[in-house]
Amino acid sequence: MFTEDELKDAPEGFLSRPMKGKEFAGLHVAYQVAPDDCTGCGICADVCPARDKTNVGHKSLDMVPKDEIIEQNRRNWAFFEQLREYDREKIAWPKMKSAMLSQPLFEFSGACLGCGETPYIRLATQMFGDRMLVANATGCSSIYGGNLPTTPYT
Repeated sequence: MFTEDELKDAPEGFLSRPMKGKEFAGLHVAYQVAPDDCTGCGICADVCPARDKTNVGHKSLDMVPKDEIIEQNRRNWAFFEQLREYDREKIAWPKMKSAMLSQPLFEFSGACLGCGETPYIRLATQMFGDRMLVANATGCSSIYGGNLPTTPYT
């Protein structure tokens, strides 16, 4: 989430929208795919509920051949990575749409395509931040959460 002024250096084709809700007046939001980390599984596009009201065959996420969009999305990703994180102290925590604005501390897990556990872990890290403690004995979360020398926790 960022101000319109922060978009002045955005590459052409970087997509963002004004936030909805009076508590977000003057702020914009962008969701950017990490182009070199996308596996192309299509699950995100399949489950996306948002549809274009004028063209019901078009959703907010549509799968297209990677070669057509990779360079543009690399530029978009580089810009997106430079945007500042929203201040956690300004978040209205009881509201889910506000809580989703906090920086996730679980990213790029390497879990199986379409893993249903990872979105919950991501949300837990957004809600509890660096105060969260993860403890488990074995299972999938041990594999994608502790595959050293890399880690999905930031």
